[in-house]
Amino acid sequence: MKKIRKISCNELMYYDSEKLTNQYTIQLIFEIKKIKHISKINEAINKVIKNNIGSNVFLKGNNYYLNDNKVKIEKVTVDTDDIYNMDFFREIIDIEKSSLKLYILYNKKDNRQYLVFKSSHSVMDGKGALLFITNLVNYLNNDDLIKCSNSITDYQFVKKLNYYKKTESKYPYLKNPYTKKISNYKTKIRIISIDGYIQAIVAKLSCILADEFNNNEMRVMIPTDIRRYDKENNYIGNLTLPVFVNVDKGDDYKIVNGKMLYSLKENKELNLKNTSYLGYQYLPKIIRKLFLKVGLKYISNSNKFSAGALISFLGRINVDDLQNDYFNVNDLVSLPAHNPLILYSFVITEFANKTNIAFIYYEKQFDEKYVDYIENKIKNNLKNGD
Repeated sequence: MKKIRKISCNELMYYDSEKLTNQYTIQLIFEIKKIKHISKINEAINKVIKNNIGSNVFLKGNNYYLNDNKVKIEKVTVDTDDIYNMDFFREIIDIEKSSLKLYILYNKKDNRQYLVFKSSHSVMDGKGALLFITNLVNYLNNDDLIKCSNSITDYQFVKKLNYYKKTESKYPYLKNPYTKKISNYKTKIRIISIDGYIQAIVAKLSCILADEFNNNEMRVMIPTDIRRYDKENNYIGNLTLPVFVNVDKGDDYKIVNGKMLYSLKENKELNLKNTSYLGYQYLPKIIRKLFLKVGLKYISNSNKFSAGALISFLGRINVDDLQNDYFNVNDLVSLPAHNPLILYSFVITEFANKTNIAFIYYEKQFDEKYVDYIENKIKNNLKNGD
């Protein structure tokens, strides 16, 4: 067995938490016109796995090891009016066996088909997933592959920089008057599609959501790609750390956007507290489980949250970068993972002159009419930008 690296503290928390709550999976969904020569695509997948070292692994103890088993696309046929809320997208990937899966998903209801990429969030993040897909297309187009590896954790990366922030002061917990206690962890997905691209979309979305809190301000968590500090290496692991921005009720989006840019300028994500959590990874499994159970019970009973929303901006993906002779991509949606510390989790993807906003929540935590109201408010308030 070839050891890749240790599991990080954040990754271990994902792994432990999904046994008690819900899946933590990176899921990219490509709507495709046609697909041909599956055998060639399977060949490409396994070539990319060898190139993107550590993209398919299994967990043993607290270490990741290279998984040498071949990966093949699995075919799934469904008949549904609500494809994103099928149990298929709630399934947990067992990383003690494998961390990576790909599917051709065909929906008989509307005669649409999708290429679905799934990876455990305990192994890679959304940027790592995009690097995998980029190399898959490169191989199919006979282009050079980008050399990638999963050799470093977020903690190691920040320490290597030899420049990081001290632990910041504790943020207040938030309450929302429209939420109920979490009775189970079944998630629901909503997809909002808007023609065109929206300037400062993260700031605008934050302002819309902040108006719904009975607090004077709402805390927003924004995952930030720390690969920006190392342009020479292409890492595919979990190398996003959060910056937190407090959004006041009635804030203009330009003010909020300024706060976000200031946080990035001041390297606010480089906070070792975001990577270690008081040595969680060194605790015995039974203690970690007890710690999480107690924490989850407190969250449910108190109805308090560390952030009103997590908003991840996956970026603008060039249509031409995904085209090849084996499948044509019409659309792209990235589904968010979710956790009980946050009310809503969003992933924003820009593709083919369209903005797709996927958001996730616990269905028993809200009345569906209230979520309808939130969805419509987002649609009506976001304006197309350049």
